[in-house]
Amino acid sequence: MNPRFPFSSKFDRPAFQAQIRNALSKKPVHEDTEYFYLKSHGIKYVVEAPGSNANNVSGVVRDIWQLDVEVEPLFQQQGNAPAVPEALQAFYLVSIPGVAFSDLAANPYDAAYALLGASQLRSVEPDLPYTNFLSASAAALVNGSGSPSTDQAWSLRNIRADQAWKIPAPPPGRNDGRGISIAHLDTGWTHHHDLDRPNFDSGYRIKDFIDRKGNAQDPLNYWGNPGHGTRTGSVIMSRGDVSPIPPGTRPPGQITGVARFATYVPVRCIKSVMLIFHSNVARGVHHATAFSCDVISMSLGGRPMRALHAAIQQATSNHLLVACAAGNKVGITVWPANYKESIAVAANNSSDNPWFSTSGGPAVDISAPGENVWKAEPDIKQVAYSPGSGTSYATATLAGVAALWLAFYGKRRLVGIANSRSQELQEVFRQEIKSTARTPKGWNTFLYGAGIVDAMRLLQTPVATIGTSVPHAIQTRHDSDDYVGFGVMMAKRLLRTVLGHPVRDSAEAFEHELAGIFLDEANARDSGELFITRAHVLDVLRRRGSRTLQSAAWL
Repeated sequence: MNPRFPFSSKFDRPAFQAQIRNALSKKPVHEDTEYFYLKSHGIKYVVEAPGSNANNVSGVVRDIWQLDVEVEPLFQQQGNAPAVPEALQAFYLVSIPGVAFSDLAANPYDAAYALLGASQLRSVEPDLPYTNFLSASAAALVNGSGSPSTDQAWSLRNIRADQAWKIPAPPPGRNDGRGISIAHLDTGWTHHHDLDRPNFDSGYRIKDFIDRKGNAQDPLNYWGNPGHGTRTGSVIMSRGDVSPIPPGTRPPGQITGVARFATYVPVRCIKSVMLIFHSNVARGVHHATAFSCDVISMSLGGRPMRALHAAIQQATSNHLLVACAAGNKVGITVWPANYKESIAVAANNSSDNPWFSTSGGPAVDISAPGENVWKAEPDIKQVAYSPGSGTSYATATLAGVAALWLAFYGKRRLVGIANSRSQELQEVFRQEIKSTARTPKGWNTFLYGAGIVDAMRLLQTPVATIGTSVPHAIQTRHDSDDYVGFGVMMAKRLLRTVLGHPVRDSAEAFEHELAGIFLDEANARDSGELFITRAHVLDVLRRRGSRTLQSAAWL
């Protein structure tokens, strides 16, 4: 028995096998449906097996499931990039093509627990599609809670980016994000006048994890907010300027981004912001790290995943700045924003109030404009634009600010400052954006971070004081797990409620399933209510058919 999982698995192998065979015998009627995409994507599990190899993992899975599977390293060597770090070499992707998780009547976690209990694997997590990052009601939002501002540059003025651009950079620094590369993990790019081609990377770092032979171009042929990458990308880096007269921006296009001359690196790792597989996101993070990008922008989120967390840890240890969306209409901060290594971004509006649908919580570091933000709108003529709402735009804004900061002071100098303080650059940046934030009167710092990011004040910080004199509360906010439902320890605290006794380390195996339940239930209630009773959780487990976790709950 695996000492990390001293629980009895309730895996029904014959039923699991029969459901797989039945799914393989049926094909979707229409090939342009999301169900067809899910079947072609296949069932996937992310397995953590330190010191093992693909053949050994394959043998373990075949012995226990008694099914043919495909096994490959999750993180693979890419061209001339550095070797995959040892911590990431432990993760493998187990796949059964031609089957969607929706084809299974059984709970997919019971199959995972069967692998974990009968082997020495460290973790097994189903790579379930997450569909609640942009809920149906949030997807329908176009103009937020009020009429959009006619000033198309209001979000730039709100963070004082227009004033920050005018501050001369201290040598050898540069203005406008020049020389800084932003890996934009999203749905890809489209041809659009406000997604400036001169800013695109030369090509070798642009990557497509959906269509392995693709160039990361968004085909726009799917449901669920197609073109999301173009919309958020325009907020990051569209060239232009601001103007005191309508419409508020100046050419070359209608939209002006935050880091107007940063290098744009689109990484297509989600087919739709409403259909997210976190294994592809993890690969995107590693790709950005391996090819020495400077900033990672993730306007996406969902469940936790150990492989994604490990990839983010690798990124920040290499001094990449990682910005993640806190989430929309869920009531809690989603992952990967919820990881302490990430910078979690909530959304505010033009009145300096939180966007009414932003997620929040102690994991949130900062807020940025995210309600009725003007952005590019993919269309046939490639010139449309419109206002849009979501923490996606707040995250894109913060990623642009990160590029301004790195270019302004010079990344090499900032890394030197971080090293001299035995910190990662991410932590120095977190301290700086919090200590220079603009905090409106009555601002709820518990839910929405230190305030609204202030690009001008950020760039006015003397070099000698960067990373110093940071209030203790700002430094330690992520370290607290005293709030039920928040933080990386959320699932453990829920499990403590279910089990009725202190959680052992071995119970970490349930974290993925419980976090998914919590996110789904919070989204369904849409109330932000975060306290779930033991009876409520047990009822959910029964409805979901979580047989192994039900059994553990009664120990």
